[in-house]
Amino acid sequence: MAKRYISPEAGDIERLWHVGSRNPWRGGEVFPNYQGPFIRAARELMEKASYKQPWSRGQRCIIPAQAFFEPNWESGKHVPWIFRRSDGLP
Repeated sequence: MAKRYISPEAGDIERLWHVGSRNPWRGGEVFPNYQGPFIRAARELMEKASYKQPWSRGQRCIIPAQAFFEPNWESGKHVPWIFRRSDGLP
């Protein structure tokens, strides 16, 4: 799982995922143990059978990302590879 990623700007998150802003976010690179934005569904989902268990375990958000990094060890050294959409969208 990716631990380092590039977050979209707050306006892009709001526009692409149709959510409102409650906390300011400027976007940028996010490392492990840093704060980053996430999108969480409304509480009404916790009542639905298919989401009840994941909701109780805390598995209930989307992490918006412009790109993410994964290590490549082919050379024997950690070389970070960046993955992003070809159209540039999050």
